[in-house]
Amino acid sequence: MNFKKRIDREEIMDHTTIELEPLAAAYRDINRSNELLGGYSATFKTLRKLIATARSSGPVRILDMGCGDGGMLRYLAERFRKLNITVEFLGLDLNSDALVLARENSREYQEITFGCANILEYHGEALRYDYVLCTLTLHHFSDHDIPRVISVCQSCCDRAVIINDLHRSKTAYYLFKIFSAIFIRSAIAINDGLISIRRAFRKRELQELSKKFPNWEHKIKWHWAYRYIWVIKKKRPTPS
Repeated sequence: MNFKKRIDREEIMDHTTIELEPLAAAYRDINRSNELLGGYSATFKTLRKLIATARSSGPVRILDMGCGDGGMLRYLAERFRKLNITVEFLGLDLNSDALVLARENSREYQEITFGCANILEYHGEALRYDYVLCTLTLHHFSDHDIPRVISVCQSCCDRAVIINDLHRSKTAYYLFKIFSAIFIRSAIAINDGLISIRRAFRKRELQELSKKFPNWEHKIKWHWAYRYIWVIKKKRPTPS
């Protein structure tokens, strides 16, 4: 099995024709995996540091591109509540069934709202957010479309874009096979998880992508378990 290049293969969850219960089961496994393996906490820790250094007044506004069933946003909402930090979240996704689950599962979170949008066609310049998240979403796009996705995230971001995505690795692939045999029940989550790893990225590929956006600062850091956090910050104006 070759891991040198990203594979061009759709995942089951890329389709909008999955019945609601299998979709919900897949998201339950994905959310649990992200909590157990530190995927959600990596984004939270990054956000917490950025918010602490920004020292802005008023609520923090966060947009999540490709929010799925809203699992990441609920995780973040819980943790920011404990820190007494007021945050307003908007989650966007193309899959209307995923949004049904998101709204149903987020009833107790008044700070979270959801909307339906195609990232590639989204024009959010009129809506400004402090931070834009893109979690396990970038690898769903082709090499041709990825720069557009990043540009859209930047277009409605005032402070930083935080991309959280997988590290393409043979080790990660076989470790996930072992993990899924123990912790994952959904056949869709197992199938798509393995494909996701093969559609994911090497650090040098993210570094090459970053060169397409020279007016932004870039920091790419590896996190357990086999994922990267890529922070894309607006450059501060140089004092004259």
